[in-house]
Order: sequence, then structure tokens, then C-alpha cells
Amino acid sequence: MFENTIGLDPVTEQLKTALRDGTLPQAVLLHGPRFSGKGTVALEIARALTCRQKAAWNCSCRSCTLHRTLSHPDIVLAGPRYFDLEIAAATRAWETEPRTGTLYLLIRAIRKLVRRFDPFLWPEVKLRKILPLVEGVEEVLQEVEPAVGMEDLPTGLNKLVRPVSRLVAAVPHEIVPVDLVRNLSSWAQVSSTGPAKVVLFEEVHTLQDSARNSMLKILEEPPSGVWFVLTTTRRGAVMPTLLSRLRSYGFPLRTPQQQQEVISKIFRSTLATESTLDQYFRQLPGDHSQQWTDVAAAILETSADSSAEHLLAVLATLRSRIGNGNSRTNAEFLLQEIALQLREPLGRVRGAGLEDLRCRGEAVRLCQGRITQRNMNPLGVLSDLVLSFREGLAQ
Repeated sequence: MFENTIGLDPVTEQLKTALRDGTLPQAVLLHGPRFSGKGTVALEIARALTCRQKAAWNCSCRSCTLHRTLSHPDIVLAGPRYFDLEIAAATRAWETEPRTGTLYLLIRAIRKLVRRFDPFLWPEVKLRKILPLVEGVEEVLQEVEPAVGMEDLPTGLNKLVRPVSRLVAAVPHEIVPVDLVRNLSSWAQVSSTGPAKVVLFEEVHTLQDSARNSMLKILEEPPSGVWFVLTTTRRGAVMPTLLSRLRSYGFPLRTPQQQQEVISKIFRSTLATESTLDQYFRQLPGDHSQQWTDVAAAILETSADSSAEHLLAVLATLRSRIGNGNSRTNAEFLLQEIALQLREPLGRVRGAGLEDLRCRGEAVRLCQGRITQRNMNPLGVLSDLVLSFREGLAQ
């Protein structure tokens, strides 16, 4: 177990012991910074719980075979994720080194998106527009998956690009409505022919009040044989009553050397400039990092002296860039870049200039909370930030 993780031995050893001893509680929380391996570990926990044997890394039982392509019927995947960036990274890995390992990586990255739309989780009216897109991706995946592990690997995977791109663009802003959590509860109550059912729920801190309360009710008394593996990048934003029902496992920020090892071994990239996972993902696809650098600079140039023309140009750029892909992920990267640019001059300014930086930094932190904790529309939040800079409200 956990042979596919790098730099996480302290936490994976705890989990391995609990799984082997049968002492893992039915509800756990994996918390730590972005790109710290929480999702990978959560999936490995699910594989270990549903395996009918001893969950060896190379186990060939039917359950583990289904897990490798994330097709197992006894797991549910929910919650927001950086789908577009992960799929782009997996696609690059496959193109760089086409082999079974990178094919698995690509299929799993796409499945993490597709499984968010399992029909039993959503009301029919909400799936009506998305389901044809899901079916388009599923059709191609079913052509590709039988080739996994075969000598002749599939060709022509470019046919996945269009349907996957359309599905990523169609991901709803509120990816976890209260109806989904209620349907999740109904699914958990249905008995299974396997040894366990597992719910993998990412970024649980983004749940709004009604969905959060529904989740709390499920965790008060989890159905027998059902495990809940939740993750978050903001443990402090998780409701205390929810935390009290979870055993927490903290994930450290991996060293730059360990992150470089992940980039090299998992994503098959050896570019010298990609010293951390954050830097690696920020430049996907294309010159992603420079894109946010320029937009952040334009936003920070906005002030009470800015012309209407400048304001309209910045807002138009926001609409274009934030809406291109996963809007939540894009907004988080942009706010991260704004915060970096605000910190850069801190040692050189005094007086009113320093106060202005402090106020703007606080405004950025408020925006981050509105998006990640209150699940507000990222484009609306960022537009308000730009307007506040122009109106002098952040000063």
C-alpha cells in the first residue's frame, strides 16, 4: 500500500497500520496544502478498504483492477478539484512517455472528473445538459481502457481532447449542491456485495451551510460498511462539529526535492525551472504562470486614478481568463499571484504606501475566503476586488 506516494511516509505509515489492524474509523479527514498528495492517499485508502485480499500494490483482484481506472462501483468521488490542470499534466506525461503508467495517470485524471457526475448523485434536471458531455468522454474511455496493460498501447488519444475540454468547461460553479449530499446519503444506505463502500470528498471546507448540515447528519452515525474519506486544504475552515466526528491526518508540505521527484517520476517532466509542484501546475497548459503575472499586475495598477478604459479592459480580461477552464482554480492561482506581487515591495515602502499594501492584502484574503469557504462566484468576487481598488475602498 501507498507505494505510489513520495515524501509522505509519516502519515502513510499511520494509515497503513490502521488499515491492517482494522482500526481505521469510518470518517477521516486528510488535511494539508495543495498538491500535498491527499487525493492520491485517499484513493489508496479506498482501494485497500475494498480489496478482498491484502491490498498489495500489484494485487490483481477484480476490485483493485477496477480501482486502477477509477471504475469501481463502490466508490463515490465528490467535491471541487483542479481538473483542467491535472488532465493537462497527465496528457503531457503520456505524450512525453507513452507507457502503461502514464496511460493509467491520464485515465484516472479524466475519471476523477467524470465520476463527479454519476447519475445517482444528481437530480435529472441538473444533469440534462452535462450528461451528453459525460457520455461523450465515457465512450472514448471505454475504447481506451481495455488496452491498459497490453503490449500495444492505444493511439489517437487526441480524440479525448474535445469532449474532455467541453466537460471541464461545463463543470457547474456549485459542484456540491445540498441535493448531491442527500443523494450521497441514500447511496450510502444501499447495501453492497463488496467488503466496503467509500465516499471520497475533496475540499470539504467549501460546503455551504445546507450541504454541510446534511453531511453532518450522515457522519453522526455512518452506515455500516461505509467509509468517508474527506480532504481539505483549510482545516481551520471546517466546521468544529464536523471536525469532532473525524480523525484527522495532517500532510506536510513536501520539500522542493521531494516535489521535484513527484514531477519527474509521476508527471515525467525534467524541466529545470519546475522546482515545486505549485510552479509546475501554474504553467499548465502553456505559459500559465506568465498569464497570471500579467493579469495580477493589471489589477494592482487599478486605483482611484484609473481611467474607465483601463477598468473595462481589466474586467474583460478577467471574464476571458477566469472563465477559460476551472474558474475556481484559475481564481485561486490569480489571487495567489496578486498576493505575491503585493509582498514583493514590502521592504521598500513606508507610511501611506505601506498602509495601502496592507489594506489591499486584506482585501485579497477576504476574496480568497469568499471563494473557498463561502463558495461565491469567482468572477464576481474578483470583479468586486477590482472595483474596490478603483473606488479606493481597500485603502
